[in-house]
Amino acid sequence: MVLDDKGQGSVEVLFITLIVFIIFTMFVGVINTASDKSQTASLGEARMQGEKIAEAINSVYIHGSGYAINITIPPSPNMTARVNTPQYYVTVIYQGKSIPIKLIPYSIQTYDITSDPQGLVNVIYTIKNNNGTINITKN
Repeated sequence: MVLDDKGQGSVEVLFITLIVFIIFTMFVGVINTASDKSQTASLGEARMQGEKIAEAINSVYIHGSGYAINITIPPSPNMTARVNTPQYYVTVIYQGKSIPIKLIPYSIQTYDITSDPQGLVNVIYTIKNNNGTINITKN
């Protein structure tokens, strides 16, 4: 680039700076979009685990006294599913977001079902119908 008295070099530097800025902005936008999609996918996985837990609780209730189901909670995503007695919901808590899932039975033991905090192993829970009351225990 040859500088002259008419400011041609300054215009070229400004133009190159503008192009670099636009390219940088596009990269930041792509990275943010990918991050948002990853978080949405993880939240969807947590909801699926909550649906699986609610389905198991409802199934145990419908099949009657003495019926039990073992469910396996994978280590990822790291979430908590709170079985609430007064509201009759499974509330999935993942990264500060809550997802309520309605349950059929009205007599449920309040319990927190969690994935492995270290994210290494599956956790197995037993859901059992004891004369119409749903009890949850960790194996």
